[in-house]
Amino acid sequence: NLVSVNWSRMRMWEPYLGKTESDEEIVDYVNQAREESNFTDFYFISRDGEYLTLTGDRGYLDLRYQLAALILEDQPIVANSVVPDQPEIMVFAIPARQGSYCGFDYEAIAITYNNTDLVDALKISTFDGQASTFAVLPDGRIVVNNGSEDMENIHNLFALLEKSERLTDGEIAALQEDFLSGNSGSIVFDVDGSPYYLVYEPANFQNWTVLGIVPTGVVNSSMHKLPSTTMLV
Repeated sequence: NLVSVNWSRMRMWEPYLGKTESDEEIVDYVNQAREESNFTDFYFISRDGEYLTLTGDRGYLDLRYQLAALILEDQPIVANSVVPDQPEIMVFAIPARQGSYCGFDYEAIAITYNNTDLVDALKISTFDGQASTFAVLPDGRIVVNNGSEDMENIHNLFALLEKSERLTDGEIAALQEDFLSGNSGSIVFDVDGSPYYLVYEPANFQNWTVLGIVPTGVVNSSMHKLPSTTMLV
C-alpha cells in the first residue's frame, strides 16, 4: 500500500515540477510534500543514474538493473541503495518528462526513506513494542528493521537463527526455501536460551518476506488474559 501511495503521489507532483518556472518554487513545493508524506529526501535522477537533491548534493544512485527499467522502460521502481555518509535507504522512483533543476537535467524523480522514517511511515507497533517486525530478502538480509530493544541490531535473520539451539540446519534450510517459494509459516527459536515465536508471510513485492518475532512469554501472557476477560464480560 505504501508503495502504491508513493508512486501515485509522485505522479501528481511530476507535472507541476515540469511547469514550475523557478527553482525556489520547486523547493517550496517539495518541502510541503515532505511534510505530508514524511519521506527522508527528494532526488532528481539523470539518465545515467546521477542524482541531485534539493540542497544541491550530487552523486550516483546505485539502482543496478532497475535503472534500465526506470529510464528505458518507463516503469516505476523501488530499490535499496546507499549514498555517501548515510545509512541504507529505500528508493521510490518514477520516470519523468525531461526537465532541469539548477542546471541538472533529469529524467526521473525519487523519494527516499531511511529505516527510521520508513518504520514511522508504516506505523508498525505490536504487543506494546515488545515485538519486532522485519521485511527480509530471501538470503535473510533485513531491508525494513522495526526491531524491539533486544532485536534492533540484527542485520541478517539467518545469522540470528544459526545461533539457536532449537533449530537444526535442516529446519533453517527449509525456512530459506519457504522464503524463496513465497510460503508462510511459523517456528519457535531461542536467543541466549529465551524462546521466541517467529511468524512469516510473503509480501508479494520485491521478493520480500514480512515476519514478526516476539518472546513466547509475551504472547502466552496475552492469551492467558483472554479467558479471564471473556468471563468478566
